Amino acid sequence: MQALWVTASLTDAIPLGANGWPRFDQMEHVDWSQALARLRVPVTATDTTWLLQSDAHGPGPDDLRQALTGVKRNLRVLALPHAPLGHPEIAAWLDAGADRCLPRPCPPQVLAAMLRAVHRSVLPGGQPVSHFAGLRFDHEAMTLHDGEQRIALTQREAELMSLLIRRVGKWVTNQEIRMHMAQGGAAALRPGAVHLYVHRVNRKIGPHGLHVDCVKRVGYGLVVRSDAMQQASDAARVLPVLRAHRPFANQAWQVQGSGVMG
Repeated sequence: MQALWVTASLTDAIPLGANGWPRFDQMEHVDWSQALARLRVPVTATDTTWLLQSDAHGPGPDDLRQALTGVKRNLRVLALPHAPLGHPEIAAWLDAGADRCLPRPCPPQVLAAMLRAVHRSVLPGGQPVSHFAGLRFDHEAMTLHDGEQRIALTQREAELMSLLIRRVGKWVTNQEIRMHMAQGGAAALRPGAVHLYVHRVNRKIGPHGLHVDCVKRVGYGLVVRSDAMQQASDAARVLPVLRAHRPFANQAWQVQGSGVMG
């Protein structure tokens, strides 16, 4: 799920909380006109959430209703109007199409929890077990199996696999993975940590024919390994063995050569 921070203009900003997560300055910030332009782009496989900050001079409920008319994509809107709880504007935003409406000001921890709630609402659910390319993932036990063989995963690796195997055929952004792993009060991950866990998961699922692919600035996706990918992996395992034996081969050649010279 891609999260966009949408404001009336790029000069608008919400004060950042020291302990707030996700930090707004780590989200892509677009103004209202740019957000509308994104809606006219052909449908992609990426779910999108708008964190829509609204002020007196910004877009209102009627603008949102008009923008969402005829939209054929997976869009969720979390509206942040500058209005107290119980104000008629809160109901107006919800009736206009907002999935959640959080009055401002609000603690950053509450906003982060609301974003996670929106994230959970777009995840396909109902199936406790996912199957893909011969592997089986149990979302309740958080275990991965190839037939009767269990593939050992750490908790973080299992959380990553749980998300990716449910989203086969779609790209999952770095930010979405971090939001998923921060559910339940877990510590937030740094953006670079996602690639580390992807690398670890690939080492474990590679021998079973799967691979977590990465497209820069797009996201991650679970795919079946290609023949070329398998050959490259085999070569990577053989090369260290050849290097390890090469010094002994050179040493034997030198001994043999010294005997001839004598």
